[in-house]
Amino acid sequence: MKSKSMVSPKNEPSSITVVRDRLAYLISKRASLWRSLACGAVMAWAVISVGSVPTPLSKWSLLLGAFVLGVSVLEVRAGAVFMGLICTVQMFCVYPPFGWIALLLSILFFLVSLATPGRACAVLATPYLMTLYCGIAAPLGLAAASRKRSAWFWGGAAFMWTAMHALAAGPLRIGIPALTDYRQALEALHDKKVAFSSQWLREVLRQSDLGQLKESVLEYLTKPSNGVPFLLQLLLWIGVAYLVRLLYRRRRRRYKDRLALEYLKKVTRQTEAKSVPFFRRLPTALGLGALCFVVGYIVLGIVYKNIHYGVLPAVMDVVAAALLWLPLAVVLEGDRRRGKLSKLERMAEAAESLDELHAGSRAAGRTGPRATASASGHGRTYATRAPHPRPDRSSAPSPRPRTVAAPPPTWKPPPIARPKVPTTSGVGRSKLTFAVEAVVFIDMVGSTAMGSRFGDNYVLSLKEQLAGIVEEESRRQDRLFIKGTGDGHMLTFPDAPKGVMASLAIMRRIQEINKGLEPGRRIHLRFGVHMGELNIDSHGDRIGTAVNFAARIEGTKREQLRAAEEDPEQVPFPEQDRIFISETVQELVQELPGVAFRPLGYFEFKGISGLHRIIEIKSV
Repeated sequence: MKSKSMVSPKNEPSSITVVRDRLAYLISKRASLWRSLACGAVMAWAVISVGSVPTPLSKWSLLLGAFVLGVSVLEVRAGAVFMGLICTVQMFCVYPPFGWIALLLSILFFLVSLATPGRACAVLATPYLMTLYCGIAAPLGLAAASRKRSAWFWGGAAFMWTAMHALAAGPLRIGIPALTDYRQALEALHDKKVAFSSQWLREVLRQSDLGQLKESVLEYLTKPSNGVPFLLQLLLWIGVAYLVRLLYRRRRRRYKDRLALEYLKKVTRQTEAKSVPFFRRLPTALGLGALCFVVGYIVLGIVYKNIHYGVLPAVMDVVAAALLWLPLAVVLEGDRRRGKLSKLERMAEAAESLDELHAGSRAAGRTGPRATASASGHGRTYATRAPHPRPDRSSAPSPRPRTVAAPPPTWKPPPIARPKVPTTSGVGRSKLTFAVEAVVFIDMVGSTAMGSRFGDNYVLSLKEQLAGIVEEESRRQDRLFIKGTGDGHMLTFPDAPKGVMASLAIMRRIQEINKGLEPGRRIHLRFGVHMGELNIDSHGDRIGTAVNFAARIEGTKREQLRAAEEDPEQVPFPEQDRIFISETVQELVQELPGVAFRPLGYFEFKGISGLHRIIEIKSV
């Protein structure tokens, strides 16, 4: 039996949209890794391209490129440092004036990569894309991924870097030939051997005549036949980038904005959201930008003979613009939350199928202490022990807590009553908006005892300090909701990994603070994390079974333990400084790096039927 979707059939997303959202969710799970790989590949490409010049480092260019790629995966900024160092040494070997320029540009690239490594690497890749007749990807991609105010800057930066690269590499179809001095130095390099020594360094310093290089560049640009097309191409790149960003309007909204729109739709009884105009969509913006780029270069190629632009470059630019739409649509417009919900829906369907299978086997005849159930298709028979009757609590002689003996070796835990994972989000069946969020409860242990011992002012200062840490660390993980609960806080996050990472970060901050405090004055916390469907009222407050379940997990006690893989009395059970999560959360964060899991057992909670498996999580 499949879960009922809250989305009407006419509003169901298309197959392309579903695939796009799933890819966006998969990329978001390893966003930093994909970004590091892309930036590292571009920087390795630059190192290998510079290594094509015959210098002492040329034979190691592939190895150096692989080294830069590996370092960039670990840290993009470290890869930028090594790339700049290698390229600078290469340019010093070829033409010392270009070596100083390469050093200056390497420092500039490193500073820009501190803020926006993706855009910096996109600019870096522009001249290499030009050699593959895909140079149009740089201004279009930078414009779509940048803000409206900075799109023109990145388009101009891409062209200027391409023009500087052309001074050394050649025309690159933009009409800028290599400098005469550089070509002569490159030809002379075949006849001389370069060895890194103090003599080589003195020779480099002696040949570093930047004044001559400046005069050569100014002489080239001051000629009307060279300077005018250079300026027109610069204006074309800037104009295309500005046009694309002016037209394109992203449809991706923040999670809070989506909830506000859903609530507004419910109040105003609107059935359909306002669609984005056709001319403001990504394919239209990219198409018009590519059209202006191609037509502009065709005109410039006809007027100025030094600009090499024919049929093949025009066709390749159109193809590159069409292919560019695929990654931009996934990264910029993919709904990661909807992709995650589709995954949860598949998990829910699988869980319901498994529950139906267990329900069918339990419904089979069981008349004695031993019953058999045949496995279809295998002909095997399995024996199941009859459940032991529970003692009557009313007849107990004393109110002492009930103890559970260790289970026999062949004992298996009873079926787990998991909270069902919802399939979609939207307007609920009542007047409340519901969604799927990760709920985190935080409680400060022993605040009343510390207040009676050290005074209320001390406890108040601890609570304020804790509130500041919770506010700071939860905001870093895209917190959706927060409220105080007296001695603690309740928070919600868009997904389970963010909730767990926020809890671990808060716990680390508190442990650092406790190192400077006396044992009796330290802050001790308990965390409970769960993810599921919850209701959002008109004030934004979160209510529902998922919220109550997370609160029960935070307040878990040893007396609630009903079954475990070992003797329940021997299970290590921390009373404070702990983070407990549900099994649903563990399934969603089991691939999270730097964490360790320890199953505690199966617990019974007041007001929530069934036994529930609780896991402790820690940083490693």
